[in-house]
Amino acid sequence: MTQPPPTLATSSGPRGLDAWRWPILAALILGVVVVWRFGGGRGTTPLHDEAAQPLPVVEREDLDGLEKRTIALFENARDSVVAITVFQERTSLSPTMGVASGSGFFWDDQGNIVTNWHVIRPVLEPDAKGPQIQIRQGGEIWVTRADRSSVAARVVGVQPANDLAVLKADFESGPMSPLPIGTAVDLQVGQSAYVIGNPYGYDYTLTTGVISALGRQVRSATGQTIDGVIQTDAAINPGNSGGPLLDSAGRLIGITTSIHSPSGSSIGLGFAIPVDLVNTVVPYLIRGGARAGLGVDIADPWFGRRLGIVGVPIIRVHEGTSAALAGLRPINAEEYDAGVLRNDLARQVRSIGDVIIGIDGVAIRNRVDLGNSLRGRPIGTKIQLTIARDGKRVDIPIELCALDPSGA
Repeated sequence: MTQPPPTLATSSGPRGLDAWRWPILAALILGVVVVWRFGGGRGTTPLHDEAAQPLPVVEREDLDGLEKRTIALFENARDSVVAITVFQERTSLSPTMGVASGSGFFWDDQGNIVTNWHVIRPVLEPDAKGPQIQIRQGGEIWVTRADRSSVAARVVGVQPANDLAVLKADFESGPMSPLPIGTAVDLQVGQSAYVIGNPYGYDYTLTTGVISALGRQVRSATGQTIDGVIQTDAAINPGNSGGPLLDSAGRLIGITTSIHSPSGSSIGLGFAIPVDLVNTVVPYLIRGGARAGLGVDIADPWFGRRLGIVGVPIIRVHEGTSAALAGLRPINAEEYDAGVLRNDLARQVRSIGDVIIGIDGVAIRNRVDLGNSLRGRPIGTKIQLTIARDGKRVDIPIELCALDPSGA
């Protein structure tokens, strides 16, 4: 019997059709995608709209209370802050060039300005210390205030050990407004802190943060230890040095002095010299002579609070001073340093030493009381010093001595 010829309906038919149909179908799909991706799908919407207008501004409610207080604090304090630029003669091609910059603030309305010693150090003689310091030949210190007026400043005095300096600037562009003075005695970790300065030359910059820690120790540019330093996370950068650290009332509570940073920029570890130390050093630099004192270094308020001590513990007695001659006993230095380093004073400090609790029958509760009692007394004044020693009350007659302006 004769077999009919095979048709496309046989089992071999579909595979033969796929051989040419599916490549064509895939090419069509790919073409549609390409056309849509590169213009077919977007070509219906114009790229430009000639009728485009700025978006309407959304009205906001009034500033909140914290914002208003921060703005007011800055406006009240900015005129008290100055920018400091140090110049030193270099070459005939570049007669002068800025070699350092920092910040400062008016201490009084007489033109006295407080800053860090390390800010002006490049134009001072290597061994310059104490009052009445001369600027080296070819050096200049310029001070610029908020109204952009600038004048050359003179050096009233410096205390390198505590990184402090006082300048004198004779402005004629209006009154000079000093900052209100606060105290670091009652500071608490967590309270607000404000820094105004000129970081990297960006003048009158405000940064905010909190008091991160109290009673830190940092080394000054001379290598000596500054006790009782305030730690803050308010941004402090190069150019802020010498500027004010303020509390929420706008009072001066410290002077920004250094940061801890591998890169040299702020990482939230900034340090400020406590205002109580500043308020002791600056007046005698302005007076132009040595101040009267005992010849001791005293512990900071947090130390007494942690150990339950009322009074002022002595942490160092300087050789050749009235305190040394009277036989005053300090805390064991190694124990004290270990306690600070490990943040464990109660365990590390076993020998408290002498604690000052009175002068001339008046109770001394803290370093502010001590500073107020000694301030203004002439060198050679005889006082009755009351101390707590080994659980007993001891009265010691002592004569105030002249303290080295370097703070050594």
